[in-house]
Amino acid sequence: MLSSWAMKRRSETEKGNSFTMHRIIATLLALLCLLTASFCLATEEVVLYDCLRLSAPLTIDGKADDAAWKAASWAELPYKFLQETPTPAGSRSEFRAGCDDESLYLTAIFYHDSDEALKANHAGRDDPDLWMDDSTEIYFDPASDGHFFKFIVSSAGIVTDFRQTDAGIDYSWTATNAKVATLVTDKAWSLEMSVPWQDFGVKPEPGSMWGFEVLRFSGKNWASWTMGASYNHPEKFGYLCFGGGFLSAFGKLVDSVRKTKGDQWRLVSPVGLLQFSAAGPSLDAAIARASQQITEARFEAAVLSDAKKRADLLVKLTPLQAMLDEAKQAAAVGADGTRIQSLSAKLAEAAALAKDVGFEARIAQALEK
Repeated sequence: MLSSWAMKRRSETEKGNSFTMHRIIATLLALLCLLTASFCLATEEVVLYDCLRLSAPLTIDGKADDAAWKAASWAELPYKFLQETPTPAGSRSEFRAGCDDESLYLTAIFYHDSDEALKANHAGRDDPDLWMDDSTEIYFDPASDGHFFKFIVSSAGIVTDFRQTDAGIDYSWTATNAKVATLVTDKAWSLEMSVPWQDFGVKPEPGSMWGFEVLRFSGKNWASWTMGASYNHPEKFGYLCFGGGFLSAFGKLVDSVRKTKGDQWRLVSPVGLLQFSAAGPSLDAAIARASQQITEARFEAAVLSDAKKRADLLVKLTPLQAMLDEAKQAAAVGADGTRIQSLSAKLAEAAALAKDVGFEARIAQALEK
């Protein structure tokens, strides 16, 4: 479902009854591909972020322009806060994270969603109502057991931090050595922070998984990285993976996620989608995603009047379809975990390439008008 409204966001406004009909057909067929994987879509989504080692120390100034940040990938906050069904966020927000031997680092950009001034009515540290200002909440749960560390940072750079224990909120805990800086521009406000491992009292081993979440509060446009995550629902958090790639710690990943998700879930990972059940991982989700993108791209290309351009684009889809067919065959006969991981990575690449073909076709359609 997320992919359907992501597709709408990127679609351009088109003219022409004939083209509109083709678009409707293509959309319906893409949805049909998703419906064939209804089991996949009914399972709970698990979101993963690869927290890579940064190559050099960072200057915490809110700008996040150090060269070392280039190694970290951006992730968006796509969901409207505290919804039980996929609902797109009303504002754009994104973050990236990294680490080194001394600290954990995070930077985020929260783009303005209105012309109104940022709300900044709270000025004291550890004010529990700081979230009512334009702010972000960041959660770190080292054991993925609900005993998390929480940071609230406002656009004005005010910080509230505490630790959640069995007894409740522990405000006596403070990230004494953490550094936080914010920066406000005409387009967005940004955050940059570092938290030494010594403040957490634990340093992750390679392959470790931490529960993790980023939220945004801005007027009525509240957003989250994972669907349904909140202070009261840490079981909905995503995960930070330490050690340079989750595939190197596949068993630890499954063990960590099962603590809160049980035996049926799907993983949104750097190599695409993996479906899990009590029997282990499957290719259902990755196949559904690649099928959707290839089907959509094929119909986008099919409506082109330029025969050569149409043929060229369809040729680009041929190896992608072959990869999809290979994955379907592997899913039908059963494949081991290593094979599933490899095919999921290839399917993720196929889906991305098919998406590019569809975009190229839409540009060609616009030029033909």
